[in-house]
Amino acid sequence: MFSVVIPVYNHAQYIRGAVASAMQSQLVTEVLLVDDGSRDASADIIAGLARQHPRLIRDLTTASRENWGAHARLNQLCELASNDWIAILNSDDEFVPSRFEVAQTLARTSDADLIGGALLIIDGQNKILGEKRGLLDPEYAFPSEIDVSGLENREQMLAALCSQNFFATTTNMVFRKSFFRMVGGFSDLRYSHDWDFALKAAIRGKVRLSRSYFARYRIHESNTIKEVSGHVDGEILRFFMRILSEYPEIEKDPLCRAALKSNRHLSRYVPGEVVAVQAPAVDGVATFDWPRRQEYYAIKARPAAGRTSPSASRAQYTLQSTDILPFRALENSAVALQWGHYDFTIISQSLAESPSVSLEADGRMNGVFNARAAALFTGQGSAEWPLRGRIIRCAPREESDGTLKPLTSVPGFEAASVSGSDIVLGAAEEPASPGAVAFPPARNASGPLILVLPMFLAVGGVERNTIEVIRMLRDRYRFVVVTTEWQAKHQGSLHYQLDAIDVPVLDLAEICDRSQHVALLAAVQAWYKPDAVWICNGSPWLADNAEEIRRIFSRTPIVDQQVYDTEHGWINRYSDPGIQSFDHFISINTRIKAKFVSGIRIPPHRISLIYSVIDTTKLSRPLANADQVRMLKAEVGATPDQRCFAFIGRLTGQKQPLHFLALARRSLEAKHNDHFLLVGDGELGGDCDHYIAEHNLTNVTRIRYYDDSWAMMSKIDGLVVTSAFEGLPIVLLEAMAFGRPAFATDVGDIKLVLDDYGSGSVVDPDASEGEMWQAFRDWHDNLAIATANALRHRSDVLERFSSRTISRQYAEIWDRLIAENALADRRVQR
Repeated sequence: MFSVVIPVYNHAQYIRGAVASAMQSQLVTEVLLVDDGSRDASADIIAGLARQHPRLIRDLTTASRENWGAHARLNQLCELASNDWIAILNSDDEFVPSRFEVAQTLARTSDADLIGGALLIIDGQNKILGEKRGLLDPEYAFPSEIDVSGLENREQMLAALCSQNFFATTTNMVFRKSFFRMVGGFSDLRYSHDWDFALKAAIRGKVRLSRSYFARYRIHESNTIKEVSGHVDGEILRFFMRILSEYPEIEKDPLCRAALKSNRHLSRYVPGEVVAVQAPAVDGVATFDWPRRQEYYAIKARPAAGRTSPSASRAQYTLQSTDILPFRALENSAVALQWGHYDFTIISQSLAESPSVSLEADGRMNGVFNARAAALFTGQGSAEWPLRGRIIRCAPREESDGTLKPLTSVPGFEAASVSGSDIVLGAAEEPASPGAVAFPPARNASGPLILVLPMFLAVGGVERNTIEVIRMLRDRYRFVVVTTEWQAKHQGSLHYQLDAIDVPVLDLAEICDRSQHVALLAAVQAWYKPDAVWICNGSPWLADNAEEIRRIFSRTPIVDQQVYDTEHGWINRYSDPGIQSFDHFISINTRIKAKFVSGIRIPPHRISLIYSVIDTTKLSRPLANADQVRMLKAEVGATPDQRCFAFIGRLTGQKQPLHFLALARRSLEAKHNDHFLLVGDGELGGDCDHYIAEHNLTNVTRIRYYDDSWAMMSKIDGLVVTSAFEGLPIVLLEAMAFGRPAFATDVGDIKLVLDDYGSGSVVDPDASEGEMWQAFRDWHDNLAIATANALRHRSDVLERFSSRTISRQYAEIWDRLIAENALADRRVQR
């Protein structure tokens, strides 16, 4: 006997026909229906059918009428089914007569766990449009190695399902309830939970296909699969990478590998060996002997001392440093030495481009070296050529050019060949393969491990947001940060802020060549086994290798936060299946969330709106008094009676600092008694300096860097944001939390937040210079009102965007995904 389960969502016009088709066979003893939060009359129709057929139809709709999603409703109904065999019927489809008699025969004559058949394709008016006969009507050609006539062959069936989903729909499925429980039910997939289930059935059970028609599959405008969405293939990629990780035997079969290569929904099939790594030996043969922090500083006081690995097969490395280096300098050096089989690293305390390196006051270099390379650093004896080394840039808190020197001018390195960060002395050959690596420990000893993937740690709002979340949650989670991109000197660095809270940072661009980043990241995964991955900013390398990243973290939830505008930047890569394969997406404003849902068709429950965080500890001090304000303004050349307006951000095309300087020029020409602060640096720094000099802007003070938010906000009377696009700038929130109003371009959620508190006004980002000046003057004329509102709502802003509030939202996402992932792992082990 069979139970029929029918989840219903907005199919009022089709429900009666669907239920009638299920009731026509005497082999069906119950029909279970549940409404999944429909906005039409579906729930009322279900209730009426249950009243008409109380012995056969069970209405499981609850008063809450929540929308759970198809997979969740299927799991609910299948668990409540009374019979040993279950048939799924989508509420817009219909069964054909004799379906259950054919299924019963197959169930009795074979040991099948999942049974399917052929489908008739119909439209909204029940007109037959065509047919889909399983393996005989593929979406695209199967590899020649697959024999479509081999319906009884398990290997052929598995390979065919690795190529494409010929079941087409859950309506085509009849399965044992015991098997449904064994595989863990249907996965949380919007578009492909049927394919995922069928593939698991082929792996863990037996699948049988009938050439008889099983159902009329309806095609109409509201079909989920007709949605134009990059998330379809992304979702397929996600579940395939997880399955290949859970069942590695699949890829050992040449037939399945050929099928995977033919699978057009995988975008790029990434074989397992691409991300396979050699794990360090447990006995320490291939490990690096990590000193504890206090030992490390003791070593630094004795430049001649060394740290020897437990194995005689590993070289002895000596650390030479005449200064207290950040601990990450040794960590990145140690990883590079192991991975690249280098003889030495030069630790340069600058982000200056190679071959420039920073020297200490006495002319010596900081570095880590073995005995063969010791003379290059100590000046005693001779180095044993050939040698290979690497420059490891250790970003300082503040840059200084005074100690920079070309490497080839350093004694012993005159004949060095420098390519990128690699140094070769003599005819040293590249190693055949990377070495096994022991990575630095995550500092705190308990809690889930979150692997954080920023592009880099430049001086910017994204990086500040990331660091503040880590700071707030470091007692609850272990964090390891891995940057992926080469960081330019003009971008500045916030590495020191993670140094201060003892979070290890691995800079891939410092450790090895970009071509090795995938393999090194796979080694990072194998070592740390993170509980979740947080991508907090995009990068070209990450977007280009998203499929590889999904394969590396195939069984680890990935939380993606790369998009900071709806039209510009990483949003333009979000149709890529690799990125769409990630597990959860953070939108940092309402416009981005709307684009995710309506434009990219990411399921809403996979999206969280989380605004940027502000460091309340920096801004909760009492407001500066009149004397303090007078003193602080004097530091930037402003008199007490002058109003100060600041641009604070990177000097980039996105931020449009020249628009701000145009306002300063107009103010000077109008003889207004205002002062303007241009705060920040970047690739447009030279253009800004030229503009200031060309127009003799005596009312502008240029400040390249600041760290004291309280002092900066005390100097200004208003913030000016001239960006072409934004998410929601942290500096805007800081200004509002300090009671300072803002004038800004209408981008991101700036207007929404300013309007919430009456703390400023906006102008169209495409406004002409004259239009922007007029809007600025209007804001300027009403500055007293905006300032009063900003001061009145200061505490509201502090609470809404506080470190505590925002960090809690991240923690909720990570905890939920980690719990769901653990549940999925348990299902596989059953």
